[in-house]
Amino acid sequence: MISRWASLLFLTLATLAACGSQPAAAVPSVTSASPAAAGSAAGAADAGGSVTVYGALTQDGGNAFASDFEVSHPGTKVNMVVGGTGVLLSRIAAEQKAGGVKADILLLADPTAMAGFISNGLLADYQPKDAGQLPSSMRGQGWNGAFTFNNVILYRNSVAIPPKDWPDLNNPLYKGAIEIGDPSASGTSLSMFYVLSNKFGVDYFRTLRALDARVVASTATVGTDIAGGQMQVGISLDSVGRDMAKKGSPVQMVWPASGTIAVPAPLAIVKGRDSAGARSFADWLISPAGQAEAVKLGYAPAYGRSDAIPAGTKVLDVDFDQLQKDRDKTLESFSSIFS
Repeated sequence: MISRWASLLFLTLATLAACGSQPAAAVPSVTSASPAAAGSAAGAADAGGSVTVYGALTQDGGNAFASDFEVSHPGTKVNMVVGGTGVLLSRIAAEQKAGGVKADILLLADPTAMAGFISNGLLADYQPKDAGQLPSSMRGQGWNGAFTFNNVILYRNSVAIPPKDWPDLNNPLYKGAIEIGDPSASGTSLSMFYVLSNKFGVDYFRTLRALDARVVASTATVGTDIAGGQMQVGISLDSVGRDMAKKGSPVQMVWPASGTIAVPAPLAIVKGRDSAGARSFADWLISPAGQAEAVKLGYAPAYGRSDAIPAGTKVLDVDFDQLQKDRDKTLESFSSIFS
């Protein structure tokens, strides 16, 4: 997706699928609806009784968001279909070709995907009621940031020399014990690779490859593998680190000294599916109540005070407009190192 979004969106998504994403039909639903049932339920959203969300979330996170909304909005059913960003983009592309996207709400982890959706006329022009409270960095054409993912370092308690910053992962001590996310499957990993390869050069990742760093589709997998002892260190997300801490796992989270890489979770309504239920869900997620639920689940809120990010934490800027243009080149660069 480097230019001419209308014609190149599907080429990019095909690339994503070819890089190891699951087929669209394999995306699990975290409610009782299967992917096929989710499509049927999405049709019911026109009557306001059901809302289908395609979310780049864990199953537990998706369940929790759905359940909390349903408690505060009795009579509205949320069908949450979760998966990595790459999986969901492939699903959306396939559904567009087949006649129409079956989701009412998109909640992804990659702001660079939104321009293609706008160019293809996929998104409704709707602003949630509290969108005015969002900082400019959390607002884009056709979308609003629901919360923030932050790239951090995780390590197992048994590590002799814990890393404190990104360059520390190049330590030979971690050979064969490093894990990172795949940018073709994870939107947050795409931003991570883009920023760190620009800041430290691609040799940073070549060194990781020489240390036998393992690439996995999900940043959540990085956390569970470190917790289970299969890996010792890795690059994941603050939400994953908080979940590990809540479970009592032997995993520590490090906010890198040179800066975390923050990625908004873009929320948008699909055009033609902006039912009362869909608008209510978007309103709720951006509202103080929805933000409180995001914090409870371990995400950094889109606005308002929170101790989710430690005071004094540095944040490395992500030029999402430029990353959008450089997306294909960025994925090719990563593939050339780790293929």
